[in-house]
Amino acid sequence: MQLQRKAFLIGGRYEEKLPGIAADMRAWREFLTSPLGGGWYQDEIEDLSGLCRADVINALGSAREFFYACVLFSGYGRVVKDEYGFTWTHISLNDEEEVSELDLNPQNSRCLIVLDCCRKVYEQTCTRALDEAVQTKEASTDARVRYEQAILKCEEGPTTVYATELDKYADDRRSFTRALIQAAHRNTDVYADGILTMPDAVRQSQAYMSPQQIPVYNGGRRLHHLPFAVLG
Repeated sequence: MQLQRKAFLIGGRYEEKLPGIAADMRAWREFLTSPLGGGWYQDEIEDLSGLCRADVINALGSAREFFYACVLFSGYGRVVKDEYGFTWTHISLNDEEEVSELDLNPQNSRCLIVLDCCRKVYEQTCTRALDEAVQTKEASTDARVRYEQAILKCEEGPTTVYATELDKYADDRRSFTRALIQAAHRNTDVYADGILTMPDAVRQSQAYMSPQQIPVYNGGRRLHHLPFAVLG
């Protein structure tokens, strides 16, 4: 059985302010379509960069029909405290519009949300850059099967990954996106049965980031975690 899956790329648009975001979007697409990233097909990946808030929310809502969805953001972010004292990360789509992490949840059975942005309450400054390689179509097909088998083992519910702790900045020079993908390529010894789980990827990514920046994994109370990468 082949699972229905959908990946959404969202790169904040701020004219010439953060040129590295485009490189992050290319890196995600190349990683996802490689066997290591799960062998996604190009038509399973949708780039929402540059869309207005309403169109982004509508696009994410369309993913409810899919078994698995992931939302991958790179750009500015800030933290907002609600009336009950809970904190939520808001991402900036452009200079005028932002979206709460609550609205980024496609509300399907299994989803992953990666927010590569700062989490300061007031101001944010982030820049990214990365290049990764793609692999063969044959290996990618096998990777898809193993990647989807790992997804099937996971409990339902959303998983959210933040580039940094609450009230902290994301490093301008060492992107969390870049660190995650580097961890997948360079730390094959921590793969269990050929799978690098999301929490393991987050832990390993710290070796490629500034020591002051600590990413946060929020997978809830689960026994099985979503895959980030799969060995061929």
